[in-house]
Amino acid sequence: MAAFILRILLNAVVLMYILPELNGISFHGEFWPQAVVAGFLFVLVAYVIRWLLAAFTVFTLGLGALYILLFFWMIPALQLMLMAHWFPNYLTIEGWGPAIIGGIIFMLINMITRNQISQIGGNGGGSK
Repeated sequence: MAAFILRILLNAVVLMYILPELNGISFHGEFWPQAVVAGFLFVLVAYVIRWLLAAFTVFTLGLGALYILLFFWMIPALQLMLMAHWFPNYLTIEGWGPAIIGGIIFMLINMITRNQISQIGGNGGGSK
């Protein structure tokens, strides 16, 4: 549970302070409660996308996995675009260019912090 809360807070920081530095992405609101709620919604959108990608892989008899491997860098951009479309009162993105750059930034930050958050949260995600 602690790892989940830390992931939400990290997403809130990225949405509030890092992504708006890019041209074409703007966040609307304060850190509490808007950015924290947006971080939670971003985690929910990630779970929806993960489920849809799993269904896509199953329904294409595994061929979808090839597309996912080739275009894995587009998944966070798709998350950002869906977030901006579903919750425009929190996030505005002007086109796919800023979404792709923001998604790559999101992906890199999550890759770097994944093990640290797992260890702090007590999931034992690091190597022993």
